[in-house]
Order: sequence, then C-alpha cells, then structure tokens
Amino acid sequence: SPQKPVVEKPAENSPFENTKTYMCLYCPKRSQFMEKIKRHISVAHPKQGVEYREVTRDQVVAMITRDQTNYGRSGVLEYKCFYCEFVADIMMLKDHAKQIHINDTFRVTKCQNKLVSGYLECQLCGYLSAGFEKSGQKAHFHEEHPLENEVTCSKYMFKHIKQLGPEAFTSAQQTVKFDPNDLDGLEFTCPKVEDNCVFKTKSLSQMNNHLRKHTRTFKCGHCGRTMPDSSEFHRHSALSHGDKIPDLVKDPEAEAEYEAMKGILEWGIQQQVDAKKAKIDAMLAESLRVPRCTARKSTGAECRAAPTDRCRNIARKSTGPQARCWPETRLETPYTFYKKDQPQIDRRSIKTKMAMGGMEITLDVEKMSQLVNIETKVVLQDCAKVSLNRDELDL
Repeated sequence: SPQKPVVEKPAENSPFENTKTYMCLYCPKRSQFMEKIKRHISVAHPKQGVEYREVTRDQVVAMITRDQTNYGRSGVLEYKCFYCEFVADIMMLKDHAKQIHINDTFRVTKCQNKLVSGYLECQLCGYLSAGFEKSGQKAHFHEEHPLENEVTCSKYMFKHIKQLGPEAFTSAQQTVKFDPNDLDGLEFTCPKVEDNCVFKTKSLSQMNNHLRKHTRTFKCGHCGRTMPDSSEFHRHSALSHGDKIPDLVKDPEAEAEYEAMKGILEWGIQQQVDAKKAKIDAMLAESLRVPRCTARKSTGAECRAAPTDRCRNIARKSTGPQARCWPETRLETPYTFYKKDQPQIDRRSIKTKMAMGGMEITLDVEKMSQLVNIETKVVLQDCAKVSLNRDELDL
C-alpha cells in the first residue's frame, strides 16, 4: 500500500474527553484499548504480572507536556524519569532509577523551556503523542489502525506568555553553557564507566559525539521498530515498507538515554569546575599572606652603606644628591636615565650569523631586522587571574 498521508487538523475541544487510557506499569507504553495493553505486557514483560492503570485524558496531557515547561522551585532545570512521572535533578533521578527501575536502562527526559507546547491526538481513538512530530502518530496508526489509508490527527497548542525558568536552557539539544576558561585543563570521562567504557577527552564536543555512539539507533517512522544500524534499517524498510519512502525518525528511548548520560556528564563537570574555583580562591588567599617585594622595602638597613647613611634607595630618589652612597656603586655624583636621549647604536656595526638553506651566512643587525622582528617588548600578565591548569590544582 502507498505511504499513508498525515492529515493534521487544529482542534479546540476533544471528542475524547471522557475516554480512558490504559498505561503499562513497567514502561511508558499507552493504549486506548485494554486488550492491546494486556497483550503488550504479556509480550514485553513476560516475567511480570499483567498490571496496568487507567488514566484520564487530562492526566495523559499532564504527563506528556510536563517535560516541556516544568521547572523546579529553585529555577534550576530538572529532568523527568522516562518510565514514570518523577521529576528531580539528575543525581536524584539516578538514585530513583536504581531503586524503582532496577532492570531498566537509565533514561530521562530533559525539562525544556518552550514558549509553545502541545500534542497530537488520534482522531479515531484519542491516542495522544507528545509534541508536534508526526512519527508518534504514524507508529500508532501502524500498530493499532493498520487498515487506515491516512493518518488523521488533531493538533493542540498552548502558548506561554513568557519563558519559564532560566533562559540558558531553551531546547533539548542545548547543553549547559560552561565558561571555556573554566574548562581549561579539565578532562572529561564517559559516564558509562559501569559498562567498562574508558573513553576520556579534554574536548566537550568530542565527548558529546562519543555519547551519541552509545545511543545511536535507527527508528522506522512507519511502524516504530528500532534497528541498531543503517543497513538493518534500510533492509527493514525494503522488506516491510517496500513501496514507501524510508522514514528515519528520532528514537525516544535513545534520546532519553543520551539525555541521562549528558546530564550526569554535566553534573560531573560542574563538580570539577567548582573544585577548581575553590582551589584557585584558596591559592589566592594564601598568596595575600606572603610578603610582597616592593620598592617601599628598599629603605631598610640592608640598603645602607653605613649606619649613618641617609640613602633611600628607591626609584624616585635615585636621581637626588643622597644617591651617591649606594653600597653597590659608591657613586660620588648623582645620575639619571630619565628624559635623556640614549646614544644610538649603529646596527651595521654589529654582526651576527644565521643559517639559510643549510648554509651559514653573516649579516649585520640592520639586514637581520629586515628578515625578523628584533624589536623587544615586555609583556606583563596578572598571574593571579590566569586560570590554573589541572596539574597545579591536582584535580
């Protein structure tokens, strides 16, 4: 059969307001038909009892849109468990998954800061899919309405007057904005150390690309099946949907696993950055207690030639009449270099040697200055403000 067209219609009031939805207790699977959810549990969770719960349409709407606008009370971006409705920060969710979802891969959904949220609703049974991507409805029609020639769904949108939560988080693809200076010298380790992954890098972009390798899947948009690689995907498309254009869509489970790993990675980076800043603050505080070697100390007794010497060996006094008794020079008359033209150096009288093309040649400084820059410059740097490297911080 030809590929099913997707017909999207705007709607305000749903005809399925009172329709119940049946939800699996062991995964996010939902269905409008009790028999199909029971069949799913027996096939996908054969070792578990046939347990499900009934939810209303309003409850489903809250579930699928909560991660689009939900933020914690502190204003910090949070995550939602992929398998249930528990919302918290990434480390609390990790502990939650270990206790509640013991046999499941750790997956989360990042709570986003969207100005527009919404969902699509099947016009045949009232099944709801999050967001506005058609792949969820297409997979639903393939599974529960296989005889239909077109995918018909209604679109529900909610516009928010202003953004909620911190402005730094505006999309699911956006990572935490770390200051590049804070990341200088840090090394990032793959969060899947429990699976014996030893990948390390000092590049955050390389680490994000590596995390994608752990979660790369190929999901068919026609039926929802997931393949591990591109060749399997195209083989499946040719055998199962030969007369249709291959439809590669995002895999929600793979995206949820990627978000979980990225959240743990960013949490670890923040811990390193905080430790680095604390170390720098401690080193700066320690440096303030070290005596400074400044000009005002040059009036001490060690700078005098004799106990009765009134010499003040500091820059502003070095041109005065009291500067003749320096112990280093014993000059009898004052002198200064300030505001005096220095004698010009004849660069042609100074010879030097250099190698060119494997041959050693002799040049004067004037000709050398035409080849290389010999003008000296003093570069000053405030070392206290320079980000210390990882070895100095011992992180």
